[in-house]
Amino acid sequence: RRGEFREDLYYRLGVFEIPLPPLRERRDDILELAQAFLEELGQTTGRRAAGISREAREYLLDYAWPGNVRELRNAIERAVILADGGHIRSEHLPVAPYRARPSAEDLTGAGPLPAGGVDIDAIERALVIKALTQARHNKTRAAKLLGLTRAQLYTRIEKYGLGSDPE
Repeated sequence: RRGEFREDLYYRLGVFEIPLPPLRERRDDILELAQAFLEELGQTTGRRAAGISREAREYLLDYAWPGNVRELRNAIERAVILADGGHIRSEHLPVAPYRARPSAEDLTGAGPLPAGGVDIDAIERALVIKALTQARHNKTRAAKLLGLTRAQLYTRIEKYGLGSDPE
């Protein structure tokens, strides 16, 4: 209840400790596990996917998997349902809210800011364009990538005059 594990149970179960690094540190296992889950789900649910596209495989490898193997299995199960017998594509997989957000330093780099200042609006505009492009202009997915609501995204699209075809 309080986030604590019963000490007596810990010692009872802790006869052998098996160190298992998180999935993000076992990139070589990700595609093999995904394929195994794909086959298992095909047998147990009767839903089959034709395979996993190259882009979706890259996505699986790039994702941090904070929920480890259980999250990967759930992602594959969701993708199998959405693929409906076709190849699993990146849009069938969960998107950014489950990824660790980059820090401000990750986005801005470690160097100093220019003496003349920066154009915050230009940076925000570029991020909106990048999110729309990455989400293939799906506004809901783009908003999630940016950590915004759809309404907030639409406000920025209008503010920067991006309309339906950002450049």
